[in-house]
Amino acid sequence: MSTWTTGVKPTSPTSQLSDKLQRVQANVVQHHYVRSELVDINNRKKSGLIQQTLTALSQTPQGRKCTQAQLMEGFEHMTKRLQTADLTINFKATSWFMTPNNYDSYTQMYERAVRTVNVPGQSPYKQMRLKNDPLNPAKVRADTDDRVTFRKDVMAPGGAFAPAYGGMGRVMSPGALSTPTVDAQPGEFEASNPFFNPKSKQVFAALNYGRRPHGSATTYGRSIMVLNRRFKTNAIYFAGDTFGINAGLKVSADDQISYDLLGAIYGKASDMMKRDLYKSCILDGTLADAPTSTDVLLLLEAHLFEPLTFAGNLEAIFISGKDQLAGQPVTGNDWQTIQTNARAFATKHGAKVIFID
Repeated sequence: MSTWTTGVKPTSPTSQLSDKLQRVQANVVQHHYVRSELVDINNRKKSGLIQQTLTALSQTPQGRKCTQAQLMEGFEHMTKRLQTADLTINFKATSWFMTPNNYDSYTQMYERAVRTVNVPGQSPYKQMRLKNDPLNPAKVRADTDDRVTFRKDVMAPGGAFAPAYGGMGRVMSPGALSTPTVDAQPGEFEASNPFFNPKSKQVFAALNYGRRPHGSATTYGRSIMVLNRRFKTNAIYFAGDTFGINAGLKVSADDQISYDLLGAIYGKASDMMKRDLYKSCILDGTLADAPTSTDVLLLLEAHLFEPLTFAGNLEAIFISGKDQLAGQPVTGNDWQTIQTNARAFATKHGAKVIFID
């Protein structure tokens, strides 16, 4: 059997680090990355992003009647409205709370894919083995993450990543060779960068700009975690699900938006998302849940480049009775079990728990 060649091999630098040292290394890389991106967005790109947004607003029926000053007022109002929206993660209560949830932090798919590899005649070592998920195909997800994270100007000649970000990128390179791996399973992928650190990758969240009752992405569940507002300021935002980069959405690394300039998301949005942003952030409306078929167009995705520990970092968890178990609504004892485990989890981590339909 074979996988795409990737690193964290037994002799690679990253695999030799303890979990604690990997986290320290990841924190340093993430801090410098976010600082660099936010400085670029808030300084070099600022005037262009604002003008792009004012131009887009001027093309609406109402905007055609507005002066530049009035359009700027609309931009500033939309920015404030977006900044006060909840930063959320959708999840399925049936997956999280049918048994007691003892996790202390939220891990993204790269961290969850790390496991111990046992090779005859060698000491066991840890390696990322990314598996396909129906909602997150491994190779598509990894290739997309590289494209939405790294601008062309941080790439070295020939396509290799600049050394400063070496631990974050190139999970799987297009055209990488396949090589036998002792215990690889079909559909498993490793990282082509031997310095790749799974802890350096982003956590995916979303800004619930429409104040939708079941959050921003019901594809992933109808229950919601509302994150501490402190995460908003250093997040990087996109006008759509970043999977949509392959469908023509403006969600590349050059389309990143900062918290300070959140209103500029309007200038990057699809026509459908523009309509929802206008209703919710110019007219101060509240929107119904988005159909799962249009999640990719309407999601305001946020990337968090820092650890998401639960204690003190969850403002609330909303548990929906519409999350299903084996394709059926949850009722009776199963619903009681979910409520009991959700309350225990919320109490442990200092979050409010609210039960919704």
